[in-house]
Amino acid sequence: SDLDRPWQSYRASFIAGIERQEIRLPFVEFQPHRTEAPFSPANVRRIGIVAIGREFDADVRVYGVAWY
Repeated sequence: SDLDRPWQSYRASFIAGIERQEIRLPFVEFQPHRTEAPFSPANVRRIGIVAIGREFDADVRVYGVAWY
């Protein structure tokens, strides 16, 4: 809820393997993208998974999301 433009986000990177795996992304790893607003986990309203950086095929499946 801290962002008001569609190009703003907070990002944390990971590399997905071929096998199913658990990926943990601590809140401290999230960096602001095109915003100066600090990341506040209490204000998260939606989550997106984006495959970016170069042209490639991506098959992404999410089995669950949990705060820890």
